[in-house]
Amino acid sequence: TQSSDRFSYSLSDPAGAPPRFPEFGWHNALYVNYALSNLRQYEKAVAVSDGQSVRASLRFEAPWLGAEHYAVIASIDSQFSWTLPWFETHVIGMTLSAGTSYVQNEARLPFAISTSANTTFSLDDLLSLSNTDALVHGYQPGSLSGQHYLYAHLNYHFGIYDPVLGVSTLPLGLQRISATVYCDWGYAWNNGEFNIFRSKPAIGATLHFDITLGYRLIQRFSIGYAYGDMHQIYFGFL
Repeated sequence: TQSSDRFSYSLSDPAGAPPRFPEFGWHNALYVNYALSNLRQYEKAVAVSDGQSVRASLRFEAPWLGAEHYAVIASIDSQFSWTLPWFETHVIGMTLSAGTSYVQNEARLPFAISTSANTTFSLDDLLSLSNTDALVHGYQPGSLSGQHYLYAHLNYHFGIYDPVLGVSTLPLGLQRISATVYCDWGYAWNNGEFNIFRSKPAIGATLHFDITLGYRLIQRFSIGYAYGDMHQIYFGFL
């Protein structure tokens, strides 16, 4: 069957082992991903330890593969993380991403980097949030879509309090409270329409609660606020 879904991407989990060889796949397209990473994350850490990660992807679509038109879509993502030497629980993180494409159908917009309706909500439209990676917060869905894009994200993550509290003998506890302040910058455009002054900045903050389940498993519940050209609140297990 043919797929009409937009091409999308997400940053891989830095806690997971990066692939040693290129990853290949086929779903109405041929694609290849390759990643190099030395990011380290520990089970009870506030955030990712020092490290870097770079991932490149290439996607080819064609009618003989089940797509409607020919398209070539390429992107590159990079992550950097530094733990401050004078504060063990303070981490600075940065993400830089870019993508370009050739699409036979000019109406096709392969990249959408503004928050989408099913992942974030405004003050007037409360929906749970499941993923905020590589998105410019605080803008209406579709306001940052195009055949090419640039994206940058800078964050400062720090621990607030380590209560390490359990609830009686129940397998439930509060391990840590931490926070992240960040700024986003992004721009998406079509062929012949590049104007860097139309790029979109945003600022935001997120409060994290690390909850221990079953005396061992740690889940992070987060709630945050962002502002671009609109107010947004988001929450969920992120």
